[in-house]
Amino acid sequence: MRHRLLLLVIVTFVVISATQLAATLAGSQTADRSPVVARVTLGGPEDAGRFVRLGLDLLEMRQGNDLFILTSPAQVEELRADGWAIRIDEPQTALFKQQVSINTYRGGYRTVAEMRDYVNSKAAQYPDLAEVFTYGQSYEKVHSGGAAGWDLFGITLTNRQTPGPKPTFFLMAAIHARELTTSELALRFVDYLLSNYGTDGDVTWLLDEHKVVIVPAANPDGRVIAESGFYQRKNTNTTYGGGCANPPTVSNQYGVDLNRNADFKWGTIDTPTEPRCGQTYPGPTAASEPETTAIQNLVRSLFADQRGPADTDPAPLTATGVFLTLHSYSNLVLWPWGWTSQASPNNTSFTYMGTKFASYNGFTPEQSVGLYPTSGTTDDWAYGELGLAAMTFEVGPESGTCAGFFPPFSCLDGNSGGSFWPRNLPAFIYAARIARAPYQLVLGPSPESVTAAVSGENTFDLRAQLSEQYNGGQAISAAEYYVDTPPWRGGTPVAMSALDGSFNGVTETAAASVGPLAGRHLIYVRGRDALGNWGPVRAVFVNSVTCGVTLPALSAGFDVSGGAGVINLNSPDTCSWSLASNDSWIVVTSAAAGSGNAAVNFEVRENFAQQPRTGSVTVGGQVFTVNQAGTVQGGCAISFTPANQVVSPSGANGAINITAAADCLWTVTSRASWITITSSPSGFGSATVSFQAAPNPLSTTRKGVLMVAGQRFVVKQKGS
Repeated sequence: MRHRLLLLVIVTFVVISATQLAATLAGSQTADRSPVVARVTLGGPEDAGRFVRLGLDLLEMRQGNDLFILTSPAQVEELRADGWAIRIDEPQTALFKQQVSINTYRGGYRTVAEMRDYVNSKAAQYPDLAEVFTYGQSYEKVHSGGAAGWDLFGITLTNRQTPGPKPTFFLMAAIHARELTTSELALRFVDYLLSNYGTDGDVTWLLDEHKVVIVPAANPDGRVIAESGFYQRKNTNTTYGGGCANPPTVSNQYGVDLNRNADFKWGTIDTPTEPRCGQTYPGPTAASEPETTAIQNLVRSLFADQRGPADTDPAPLTATGVFLTLHSYSNLVLWPWGWTSQASPNNTSFTYMGTKFASYNGFTPEQSVGLYPTSGTTDDWAYGELGLAAMTFEVGPESGTCAGFFPPFSCLDGNSGGSFWPRNLPAFIYAARIARAPYQLVLGPSPESVTAAVSGENTFDLRAQLSEQYNGGQAISAAEYYVDTPPWRGGTPVAMSALDGSFNGVTETAAASVGPLAGRHLIYVRGRDALGNWGPVRAVFVNSVTCGVTLPALSAGFDVSGGAGVINLNSPDTCSWSLASNDSWIVVTSAAAGSGNAAVNFEVRENFAQQPRTGSVTVGGQVFTVNQAGTVQGGCAISFTPANQVVSPSGANGAINITAAADCLWTVTSRASWITITSSPSGFGSATVSFQAAPNPLSTTRKGVLMVAGQRFVVKQKGS
């Protein structure tokens, strides 16, 4: 995690490796160490500074002036005797004890050995896209002469057939060993990128034009101990003495906190005079640990130094590379600095990055020091030494089933407060998209969705949803697309127009007619704001089609919780079609290809952001739009006119005029078989919905109902 947490656990004797200790500790877990979570109320910044230096297991939580630690009842009494306002937090303690009682690894978490096997298998499966590397050795491997411990490893993802140099997105997990979900998120991102290459336009251009480097377990020695159910945070270095407990107790363990050991501002907050058995002991010197020197050397090999030596020197807007480290927990997006309350010289771009990431995963964005002060952290080091756009995600809520370091494996995909994977994937993708020049690209609008529907023979209706709502709030002034060759490779821009007639809002839909284009092509789209800032690109594939597919319904609407949906398509029996989701939060669950008429099933994942979102599935060249409400939907007032309509017995067309705020989702459904909705049945904001009533074959009057945002719209038709 970044800072924080002591929880249960860990370490090894000088002569016992983590691998050996894991076996010996299993029989020791029945010892009564009475772990508790305590709440400490601080008087102000000076109190916070003194408290942080005690080397306690600080959790990634803060409520006003209250910090939380994992500790023991005896230590609570010691701290109270020293004058601290401290008490045991019973709900958090109950949650902790519940998680300790669960054999987490039965649920699906991978061991270090399984992680290594997994990345090796992916490199073998995708030899042109993936390559496993080693970048050093763990403490135990260094000090055992190779008899124990681990090679430090990672995986590089990029299309090696595309020439470089390429900007890099670096993702690191589990530098704090007990933060289990972070490794799983990193490995799932590996799978997502490799399995969607060649079918998803955005993934394809990212691996063609960028490089993604992932280290899933930066502290493997400690992780092995966590595999046995112990809350190991630090590495397993026992050479600094201190008489630490072995087996470890809740407040006492050997090792160095690797996220306090980096050599930028080392020792300024977390000092080497802290208790050596404490959870935030930073080591005797800067970068004293082999895991620290190895990760710093790896990052230096990937990125040039792009910032001056002074703390006030900004990285240039053109600086390249994104560095993201994953921790647990508290649902935070953090950025430098952590060692001072002063804002960094790139604070505007950092703030925009933080709020943009938070718009995807629903976390709280803030400068790192806002949680509590720290020093020697990897994100401060990456920015301070190299000028990288360095960010931290603290994954998991403060309370509930999915809180803590060992949440159930099912929290990765669901459960209250969980869904760690679907809520963070869009943020990972955005981080990769801006890696070419993050400080600059974050200032511009982002294409949140790009679709291309077949509009004629080898021609396409291109649409892009652009937004700068959460990263600057400037009006969008232009949009353009490129065919096959992106702007940085000298591609030719083609202007797009605003669908509503003019570019003047922080969110806009840009449109263009593309083609004729025979065969398969990749279309890149980007937008510019009123200050002249271009945002990152997003891409979509287009394919020429030889036969026609039609969709009776063109869209569907979902509330914030998502759910299952179906797309009915009509096609001649001899006509083959394929389909692909254009957005990571829409998952197709049926066959991705077929012929003739079919029903395609899909699932929409929960939306954790305030703003609504629009995505799509392309089916046989046609675009089916999926609209989903954001968390602010509850305050929406939706009305329509007229209240009802009378139509001719011979059939007629009708229209419903909907009035709603721009972020409010509405859906229209027909409850009468003789009334067909002929326009999009869902959308956001004010709109007009068209419908058609069939001729009435009866002699009597009939009534049909359309449900408009949960309200009844009645259609009356006299008999013939």
